[in-house]
Amino acid sequence: MPKVSSTKNSSDVLSIFLAKISAQQLHSRLRQVAQSRNTRGTDVDALLTALDRLGISVAPSRAAAKDNTFLHCVRCHKGYLERENGVESCKVEHNWDEGMRWGNGCRYQCESCGEYIEEISPGYGFDNETMCFTGTHTTDVDDVDFEEISADTCEENGCKPGNEGALT
Repeated sequence: MPKVSSTKNSSDVLSIFLAKISAQQLHSRLRQVAQSRNTRGTDVDALLTALDRLGISVAPSRAAAKDNTFLHCVRCHKGYLERENGVESCKVEHNWDEGMRWGNGCRYQCESCGEYIEEISPGYGFDNETMCFTGTHTTDVDDVDFEEISADTCEENGCKPGNEGALT
């Protein structure tokens, strides 16, 4: 069997590591490390510094960790702190139409996004209860497509101007 030279290049090792772990596994393992009492702060600082040096900026996360400003989401109209704003923080429910009868159940269509939901059987729930939108909160109305999802504007929702910091 021919001998293959081993690699000691850190970039190669990182590439091999990333090829052998899913994004979900990496996220889960990093979250465990972040939440563990056994994790040393100096190790986390070294990781954050390395990410910054590699061009993966953690500056917004550093700023969010220090920021105590309550914000108002213009999509779901909930109050939030930026440090708690994750990829599933903002949820907007579907706006179901009146429904169409089919078989023993009923089929509904979201008036905004067009997604369908079907009642399994009268009184027994639905086959796929999803959200019209799931994502991060925003304070920028330009980030919200009010036509595409069943979100109301702040005016339609009755949000009071200057009430950005209210937690609801």
